Amino acid sequence: MDGADRIATPNSSDFTLNLNNSGDPNDRVIWMNFENPNIRQFTFSSTDGSEFDLGSVAIGISETTTDTNPVATIQGFRDGAAVTSAESLDFTASDTQGDAHYTYNETTAGGAYGAIDFQSGYDNVDEVRITFSDVAVLEMDDLVASPAVTNNNPVFENTDPGGLVVDETSTDTTSVIHDVNANDGDSSGTDSVTYSITAGNVDGAFEIDSNNGEIRLADPDALDYEATASYTLTIQADDGESSNNTATQDITISVNDIAPAITTGQVFSVKESDDNSTVLGTVATTGDDPVNYSIKSGNTGNAFTIDDSTGEITLSDTSQLDASVTGTYTLSVQATDGTTPSTENITINVVDDVAPSVTSIAPSGSPGANATSMDFTVTFSESVNNVDAGDFTLTSTGTASGTISAVAGSGDSYTVSVTGISGEGDLRLDLNSGTDIDDGATNARQATPAVRLTALIWSSRASPTSLRRRPTGLIKRVTPLILR
Repeated sequence: MDGADRIATPNSSDFTLNLNNSGDPNDRVIWMNFENPNIRQFTFSSTDGSEFDLGSVAIGISETTTDTNPVATIQGFRDGAAVTSAESLDFTASDTQGDAHYTYNETTAGGAYGAIDFQSGYDNVDEVRITFSDVAVLEMDDLVASPAVTNNNPVFENTDPGGLVVDETSTDTTSVIHDVNANDGDSSGTDSVTYSITAGNVDGAFEIDSNNGEIRLADPDALDYEATASYTLTIQADDGESSNNTATQDITISVNDIAPAITTGQVFSVKESDDNSTVLGTVATTGDDPVNYSIKSGNTGNAFTIDDSTGEITLSDTSQLDASVTGTYTLSVQATDGTTPSTENITINVVDDVAPSVTSIAPSGSPGANATSMDFTVTFSESVNNVDAGDFTLTSTGTASGTISAVAGSGDSYTVSVTGISGEGDLRLDLNSGTDIDDGATNARQATPAVRLTALIWSSRASPTSLRRRPTGLIKRVTPLILR
């Protein structure tokens, strides 16, 4: 083929030979079937069964039993199993299909020559077979082969440690839950390994860094213990090779069921003037699970209700609200997911925004016919302050007269004393408009005139010429007074 010495093998036989490239003083050419062309299949393999990567070879046929060049079939094997497809090889025509690319060079009498450039399919083979359609003399030279680089599957360096847990309420997407490590499984260890999650990642809850294998929470909203109590993630390591390139490992991450918890320190407010069904607010809880709410204690007079499913608190009986009596309600509220209840105190402050009013002004007791003094009892709708004699006016008819001499009392009840009563006629006690009377929340009537509440009495004192006597202590009319 290139002037090198030929080593001829006329019969079917096994022999060991080192093939050297052109120019080497020990250059040799294999000349198979020489002078006795009775074999159609040629095989060459490693002596110890080790794998090799086949690069190229100069090849040709020099003698045939027919006038036409036979077609050969070439195929690579590993451990007795084919690793390439069987490819047809016409020595008179170039062919770049498949894994054995043939370049035609020349034709001689009774033969043809060229070169085969082997592709990656002939890496890691331990045997190559060439089978002719007819008997031919085969020549091979300049065989380029090298020991195969071992290509094993990647190997994980750490296993599932067990006990990996994430809270179902977690929002932490930065902390590493677990770090997966793998190498390429080859002694050289030069291949880069990339990572991916191939199964078990329900709703995309987790993610893995493709470069370093760090597993993190990706979607906090996907975590729900009642829906998925644990995840078994299949982690794949890939070293990028065309074969033996992947390995998988399962990592289990459990979801920690977090019972609902009512946020502590919640405070709401309600006004005395609020109507029934007024919404005060919604009880805040942690946790993603549906919960049921209830008021366990503290709801005096059933003043409030709570929505079982939303935790919304509403006013149910406004008549129960009196800041002077109960300024604060402490409701014990419970939230439960059906398994673990959470109970906390919720504070509702009652705001006194209603101005006090006078409910009655009436004489005290039964003054005598010739009484020179008497008392009036003034009752307010709630406890008030700043009540004094200047807040009242004594109005009379006829010759009747008297003097407001003192005011005593506290809270919602006061006694107004009238002394020095004389003459004959009517006496009337009026609460003036524009007073500075207010309640404990400084709610006072506005500057607009007020309706008067009047108590009328008859004085029993008659003029010397009068023969009539009128009853005492008779209330003629009572008109409500509202402080605004």
